[in-house]
Amino acid sequence: MMRTTAWLAMGCLLSVGAVGCGDDGPSGTDGGMAEGGPPANCPHSMDVPQPDGFMGACCYRKSNAMSLAAPELRIAGFSVSTPAALGNVVVAGLLAGALDEERFNWLLRVTGADADGEVTITTGLGERAVAGSDVTFAFVNNGAPMPGPADRWNPIVITGTLTGETISAPRLDEIFTLPIFDDDRTTLVVELPLSNLELVEISLSEDRSCVGTRRASSYDTADGHLTAFMPLVEADLALLKVGCDAMGMNCTMDTTLCGLIIGQSGVQGSSCADFERSMWDASVQPDSL
Repeated sequence: MMRTTAWLAMGCLLSVGAVGCGDDGPSGTDGGMAEGGPPANCPHSMDVPQPDGFMGACCYRKSNAMSLAAPELRIAGFSVSTPAALGNVVVAGLLAGALDEERFNWLLRVTGADADGEVTITTGLGERAVAGSDVTFAFVNNGAPMPGPADRWNPIVITGTLTGETISAPRLDEIFTLPIFDDDRTTLVVELPLSNLELVEISLSEDRSCVGTRRASSYDTADGHLTAFMPLVEADLALLKVGCDAMGMNCTMDTTLCGLIIGQSGVQGSSCADFERSMWDASVQPDSL
């Protein structure tokens, strides 16, 4: 049966920092430093990530030089080109902090990359684990909490193409969800529902350990470009609470992801259902797939 659904489009630029990841459990990471230590502008924190856990100009943890045919990567930073609401100061700060502090972990693993041609790309949430000075990540399978299906955080598999050092992949008609956690790494801030993910261009560099490089206060994301759609219904069920008190009240932002995207996040507890379509930001009127 064909289903007609309204969707919101999201375009992103991304950069990727390499880590270990796997379906069944975390794989190892390199806890040491490259010669001369990590770049001074890599994310530093008194908590995590550990300053000595990053290497190279793009702040990777583990070089993919010995695994060129199967590089494993974690998105370390991105800039949102559309919708504009996801790039506002509050949300951009939330995303940047969650990425640097590893509270938002989006993994990509490429296999079959030993020669130009077809490759398999696995992407989705990475569960973070700490063992001594090592930090590792693993894909999550059937581990999402209620309410909602347990498999919504599961990774998806995409068939793509490798040409030289550039990977691309057509749109995949499947929904997957990426959670962003609060400072305690257990409390959800929001879940991002994504569908029709398309990897427009992912250009690998530095022994396939990175896409893009680290700037003084951000990432250069010009070497990575992806697009996805946010399903309207799912985005209006995704609660976004930022800066709340201990009782979950008096929040700096209290809306749904959909309410934020349509430009109505100033109304506490607002959702897309509260506003006529004519009141939505004209740039995010939904498509119909």
